[in-house]
Amino acid sequence: MIKAFKIWVWMTFLTGVAYPLLITAVAHITAGKKARGSTILHEGRIVGSALIGQKFSSEKYFWSRPSSSDYHTLPAQGSHLGPTSAKLKEQVLERKKKWEVYGSDVPSELLFASGSGVDPHLTAKGAIFQIGRIAEARKLPPEVVQKLIDKHIVNMVGPPLVNVLKLNLALDQMEEKNG
Repeated sequence: MIKAFKIWVWMTFLTGVAYPLLITAVAHITAGKKARGSTILHEGRIVGSALIGQKFSSEKYFWSRPSSSDYHTLPAQGSHLGPTSAKLKEQVLERKKKWEVYGSDVPSELLFASGSGVDPHLTAKGAIFQIGRIAEARKLPPEVVQKLIDKHIVNMVGPPLVNVLKLNLALDQMEEKNG
C-alpha cells in the first residue's frame, strides 16, 4: 500500500508538474512570444486574442460572423445543424433579415457560423459589406473605412481575410488620433 502511494505521488509530480513545466519552458525557449498565446494588448491590457473571435454589437464596430457557442471557447464547436435542418434555416433567415437593412447581397459568412464557432476573421467582402453602417456610426467617409480594411487584409489560403478584433482596434485608434 505504501509503495503504491509513493508511485502515485511520484507519477502525479512527474506528469502533473514536471512534464508541463518542461514543455512550457521548451515552448518559451523555442517559440518565444508565441508560447504566451495570441493575446492582443491595447494600452497595456489584454483585449482579446488574434485567434479567437469576439462578439461586437455596437454599430461603430465590424461585427464578427455568427457563433454557435456565443463566442465561448470551452464549448467552441459548430452547431451540428445540417443543410436540411429547419432550425438552421430559421437562424439563417433571421440573420439575413438583420443584415438586409444594410444591403441585399449579404456575404455568406455573415449568415453562417464557422466550424469552430469562434472564427476571428471575416473575408474582405464581409468587412466591405459593413462599411456603410460603420462609416455612418462613426461619421467617417466610407473611403476611409475602406482604406483601413485594405491595410488589414491578410492573404491565406482562400479569399483575402481581415481579423475583426484588429480591425476594430484600428478603428478606435484612428478615431483617437483624429478626435
